[in-house]
Amino acid sequence: AATLDDDVKTPSSASTPAASSAPLTSAPSGSAGSRPQAPASTSGPSSANNRSNSEAAAAAGESSSSKVPLDPRLKYLWPCPKYTVQLNGPRFQLPSHVRVYFAPNPSVDITTLEWVWLVLRRGLEEMQVTSSRSAYHADGPHIVLRLQPAVRHREESYRLHVDSNRVTVIGGDLDGIRHGVHTLLQALRLCHATPAKSATKEDSAGATGSGRGSAEAVAQRGVPPLRIYDFPDLRHRGFMLDISRNKVPTMKTLCSLVDLLSSLKYNQLQLYMEHTFAYSDHREVWEGADPLTPTDILSLEEYCRRRGVVLVPNQNCFGHFHRFLKHERYRHLAECPDGVDIGDRPSGANNLPFSLCATDPKSLALVASLLEELVPQFPTSPFIHVGLDETMDLGLGRSKAAVQEYGKGAVYLSYLRRVREICRKMGRCVMIWGDMAQDIDEGEMLYQLPTDAVVMEWGYEDSHPWDARCERLAMAGSPFFVCPGTSSWNSLAGRTANCIENIRQAAVAANKHHALGLLLTDWGDHGHLQPLPVSYPGIVTAAGFAWNASPPPSSDNASRTDGWEGIWNEDHLAILLDEHVFKDSHGGLGSVLCDLGNTYIHAGGDRSANINGSALFRLLIFKGDDPQIWRQMNLPSLKAAARHIRQQVKVLEEREKEDCSEEVATTISELKLVCDMLMTSTLIGQALIKHNCPPAEMPTVSKTDLANRLLPIITTQKALWLKRSKAGGLADSIALLERTLKLLLSATPDVRVL
Repeated sequence: AATLDDDVKTPSSASTPAASSAPLTSAPSGSAGSRPQAPASTSGPSSANNRSNSEAAAAAGESSSSKVPLDPRLKYLWPCPKYTVQLNGPRFQLPSHVRVYFAPNPSVDITTLEWVWLVLRRGLEEMQVTSSRSAYHADGPHIVLRLQPAVRHREESYRLHVDSNRVTVIGGDLDGIRHGVHTLLQALRLCHATPAKSATKEDSAGATGSGRGSAEAVAQRGVPPLRIYDFPDLRHRGFMLDISRNKVPTMKTLCSLVDLLSSLKYNQLQLYMEHTFAYSDHREVWEGADPLTPTDILSLEEYCRRRGVVLVPNQNCFGHFHRFLKHERYRHLAECPDGVDIGDRPSGANNLPFSLCATDPKSLALVASLLEELVPQFPTSPFIHVGLDETMDLGLGRSKAAVQEYGKGAVYLSYLRRVREICRKMGRCVMIWGDMAQDIDEGEMLYQLPTDAVVMEWGYEDSHPWDARCERLAMAGSPFFVCPGTSSWNSLAGRTANCIENIRQAAVAANKHHALGLLLTDWGDHGHLQPLPVSYPGIVTAAGFAWNASPPPSSDNASRTDGWEGIWNEDHLAILLDEHVFKDSHGGLGSVLCDLGNTYIHAGGDRSANINGSALFRLLIFKGDDPQIWRQMNLPSLKAAARHIRQQVKVLEEREKEDCSEEVATTISELKLVCDMLMTSTLIGQALIKHNCPPAEMPTVSKTDLANRLLPIITTQKALWLKRSKAGGLADSIALLERTLKLLLSATPDVRVL
């Protein structure tokens, strides 16, 4: 039988010591232009491991004396591998047909190996390369996949050895092999494809440039001899998509999302539900919402499993229950059956019942029946996310006497324990949002939580106190996740700078305080008006930070004192989006996404105007805690935002002239619509400031002009919505835009709103 050394033996030319003593990596350099600097990870050892370059080379399986400077294109491997060493020698040239050999291992189910093979085969097909399975090692395969548990240092770890005539992926487990395959596919695309136009200026400056567009790198096709050793910092790396705020994705959209997540080494997906699962006995709750059926979930679960992603059930079981409680059949179970006004809500009228009554046994009976029907569709998930967040009405209605006698924390904890018992009987571990446990009784409840209750610590601003709150969870002995956000919701275009910093801080705190994982959240508050691509910058950023939470040491092996500054910025994120999301050789969309996401900065306004959303979003729908947001803004900033938007429109129009894939074409249409929405918002703001009055009191000419801009936006939104999502919920979402239209055409101010 072939030994491990047989598979990874380096050609004699690749073992020649190099004269260069350059560091392992070529850290991105240069300015980010007009964009705010944003942090992330580069190829190289994590500072948490505190290893020198020579130790890193040894870990990767080669002497440090044989390394050469890293091909600049490989700095766009993402997530960045922990250790990367490039050797001297001829490059691996991708043939038109690739033979792949699976080294036999009796401990592995052949079916699961087939799943990895399909990932590799489809990735090669995207590069117009055919492939076949090689039955014998002696056939001279181009790619060897080997499961070797004995060399596993960490779960999901892998080693990737590239030589001139062979590539070997060695995984400590099946997940490790899959991750190694994804890294290999990225390397093949980066080193064989034509450079994208969005490469930074220094990338095209020559052989010493830092990016994949350098002239010498383009001339040298093929992957150089490499030794990569890699593993994640955080065990669980998940993405949560809100499918209860109007927008339920099609199965095609969900499967494409799973493919993207898997390629970026995520291993968990959650779909946040309030009323969008087709419960058999609750038709009136989900009717008209186009919910996912049990068959949909089972199909998606299998699709996820084949790609190394665990699909986790997520059903809110306490607050945010208005989708049920607004119906007479369920109203008696509410904390406040006659409704309660707890301020602006992400969905639903402000006067609807909101939470279940924590002291009513029938509330628990309903929750148990829902979970007993939902959870069997998720056979591989060890978790059930039951929400239990933002129960602001607890103690304001039917549980008031119990709260007065025992305290709000005790009543909440009693309810949690009973929900946890329901989950425990199903053999699952309960997940809960962390706001109530952290904030009731100043966090004292943390010390009384069930030991197996996983606290999901969430926060969506760059000012969220991640370190302090994660330290509190660690001190209490609570298992926990950090849950930053994409910053896409309530914004139209996202908030790129906030998103990146929010994710970075969360990942650093998670790694420091030994969190179980990171769950990136993507909400759909107030109509889910933003298209899916607005979330891509956050998805890509979180993939890198969850894998590499700590910054690497500097090139001289000294510890960094400046954190992530200068290591990674939005220019590099833009290229990662073009390379790994759109796979677009023309480039440009990544830059537009990042730049549009910073329109909120150009538009200005008080910081409070851009918390949990943007002022421009609120100008478009006049919904939020402060509907008179325009009074915090000024004309110069709004005009600057309009100029910024027009620049992005020009880029999109130029890109639209080139050939593009279906995904790229759809994204261009969606981003042009986002530009139209943002521009209309700036014009609404300018008109309100100029006339210093609510919309209904503005001159008729101004109102008519704005209404005429809004009408085609509504028409286009309806058409593009159906490109990725089901029709259910569309009417409710569009109603928010139509409400603004009515305000503009009204002769009398809406006193309650304005």
